[in-house]
Amino acid sequence: MKKIIFLFCFISLFACSKSEDIPLIPDNIEVSHITNDDLALVDGLIQLKISKEEAVSRGVPALEYDVVKEALIKHNEGTTELLKKQGKERVQTKSDRYGNTMAYGMLQDPADLHFNYISFIPLCVANEESDGGIILSYTFSSDSISELDRHVLKYQYVGYFGGMGEIEEYGYTIGDLPLPGFTSGSASLEYNFYGNASYGICIYQIYDNT
Repeated sequence: MKKIIFLFCFISLFACSKSEDIPLIPDNIEVSHITNDDLALVDGLIQLKISKEEAVSRGVPALEYDVVKEALIKHNEGTTELLKKQGKERVQTKSDRYGNTMAYGMLQDPADLHFNYISFIPLCVANEESDGGIILSYTFSSDSISELDRHVLKYQYVGYFGGMGEIEEYGYTIGDLPLPGFTSGSASLEYNFYGNASYGICIYQIYDNT
């Protein structure tokens, strides 16, 4: 009888110790996402200003953080090449807006993750006598990075030499679209993602090309 009691206590103790190894996730923790508040512009390059550990503790899925970080790395590589091609790779100052970033951020679809639309971005070039205008640089990615993923970025510029249109690309894409002659006004961007992945992201950056 004593052996049976001892065996029962041992099994109970073992079960309790095993249950303590599995942390319980509080019911009040909600899933959150990377937002533009988590981004910063450092020497013309877009950087995450939150660590992966901080993001995960806030409720951001680890995969989402990795996708955004990788997209930013590729985007910044494209930025360096673009400015080098334009002869504007040097770091800018407040008094020297040559090649300056006028707007930047991230759009994400489906919109309930963050948002996929931004409007009334104010734009004004430094040298209105130049016909350089502005350049829209973009990077498309998703949590699957499939070649079948379809990314669509609609843009509209309101102002002198404004215009509108859309960019359609498949799979992981880095590109830029110049708008010569533009001097001042505003811009609106809308991003839509079509694919088997859970979501798509668009990193955007608008440069003064005067």
